[in-house]
Amino acid sequence: MELGFAMLIIALVVLSVPAIYFLIMSAIADRASGKRKSTGPGGFDVLPPAMSLRYVVLHHTGGVDAPHFDLMFETEPGSPLATWRSPEWPITARTAITRIADHRREYLEYEGPLSDNRGQVHRVAAGHFRFDSRTDERWTLTTQSGLRLTLAHIGDGDAWQAEVST
Repeated sequence: MELGFAMLIIALVVLSVPAIYFLIMSAIADRASGKRKSTGPGGFDVLPPAMSLRYVVLHHTGGVDAPHFDLMFETEPGSPLATWRSPEWPITARTAITRIADHRREYLEYEGPLSDNRGQVHRVAAGHFRFDSRTDERWTLTTQSGLRLTLAHIGDGDAWQAEVST
């Protein structure tokens, strides 16, 4: 009797290993391809939505030529913030933006005066986002609120354009 029970347990373990392997490999493949979630056996979600990167939009006023908005995005968890200067926010139509130097992560949380009389910044938007695609010349991303934004390099230098898509 004890031998039969032990054989049953061994059989269950051996039969469940391929199913567990399938679920893990599906999750890894889906994460690598950027899928938000994968329906596994039985209709259960294997992966939660991949919204692990952070962004912030700061309104920069005073001490600058003209008020503008700084769009800042992590490129990976813990990275400096890739930053663009925009004349408007929210972006509702194709807008010329300028790529500027990466900024410190502290700006994800900071609001207030800037050193050396460079004005002040006020947070107007922030949250999490995911990349839908990203190359050196074009970024497409979706924020947790559903905003889909494309940033595209145009010509030489720091000139880019931003556009909202559906």
